[in-house]
Amino acid sequence: MIIKRISVVLLTALVITMCYANFFATPINNVSRDLHDNSVSDSASNIEPVKQKSVSIDRINPSVIAVVAKMSFSEAIDLSDCVVIGEYVSSHETDWGGIDYEFRVKDTLRGNVPEEIIHVVSFKGIAYVEGESYTYELGGDFYENGREYILVLGRNDSLFLEYPQFATLCGIVIPIEDIGKSNMYGEKLSDVADNSLEEIKSLIREARLAKQKQKWYTDATDYSTIVNESRFVMKVRITGLSSEGITANSNIYLFEPIEVLKGDLPINEINKDYYSIALMKGSVLVGKSYIVMVNWSDGEDSYMLMQSSLRSVVDTGDETTVNEIYQLC
Repeated sequence: MIIKRISVVLLTALVITMCYANFFATPINNVSRDLHDNSVSDSASNIEPVKQKSVSIDRINPSVIAVVAKMSFSEAIDLSDCVVIGEYVSSHETDWGGIDYEFRVKDTLRGNVPEEIIHVVSFKGIAYVEGESYTYELGGDFYENGREYILVLGRNDSLFLEYPQFATLCGIVIPIEDIGKSNMYGEKLSDVADNSLEEIKSLIREARLAKQKQKWYTDATDYSTIVNESRFVMKVRITGLSSEGITANSNIYLFEPIEVLKGDLPINEINKDYYSIALMKGSVLVGKSYIVMVNWSDGEDSYMLMQSSLRSVVDTGDETTVNEIYQLC
């Protein structure tokens, strides 16, 4: 249970729903020793190879900020949400210390990318490749203005983000005009470096279909739809701030369920301290009570609940709205 709790704190404190698991990286500087415990999250066993080799992350490189899963190019394609050819437009530093690369989508080779302009975000620092002895740079100057690149991406749509965010998988950089300089994990990507553009496109298009992600929030503004599309509707008391969101407009809060109006929330006296809830910044105050409409962040095994719409937090003092929600439940 402690491991599950730490895993949730790790994930959500960084990006809330950016879901670093999808980008195959575990940030190091946020690996917490939470709950007065010295355990490290095994949200993937991707930190274990370091322990097995008795190598300290700090001794590898003090600027290492992530452990990245080792996989082949084909595996990265299979696990990606989308692959596009993008023209590099610009980049800027984010207010959370990362970098936001802007690309104009020229062609979609895999998945569904309706946006004309996409934002590919990254932390800045050094990544350590799981089970290997080398590292590579995150958030560097990898792209040239006006040049086109094949981008192998994870996608994150979130209620807590201004726009969809993407992240490259495994540091893959494939410059269309100089495919021989393609790299992955900072090393030459031999799987594609000697191929033509059409051969690479064919390889990508032959990969298995991208898994359709289940959306955990609704854009609806009427409470009839919001209640219907929320897994749980509860009256809760906010008992504390667990962690502040770094890359998204949300915080993680601890809560005490007062009354469950919809759904069968599996909380009891033994496990109640392991559950937390992601809510928009400024939407609640610690110690106050609210009606919240929420969904699991990542299926039934999750310990994290997420605000299901922009109107899913209602102060219990708003009697008119509270009464409407009670009737809908």
